[in-house]
Amino acid sequence: MKNRATIHMGASKFTVNVNDGHGNPVEFNLYDMNKDERRNFTREFVKAFRES
Repeated sequence: MKNRATIHMGASKFTVNVNDGHGNPVEFNLYDMNKDERRNFTREFVKAFRES
């Protein structure tokens, strides 16, 4: 089974790479998001993870 999401956490990188279902990676840079965007992203990401 291939990874569908990869989280990179560190001093220089805080990203989430997600497979879009067609084999294309989509990168979300959490450092570039404001507080509300990050909260919304985290809520939706966790919800999708639980449903899978």
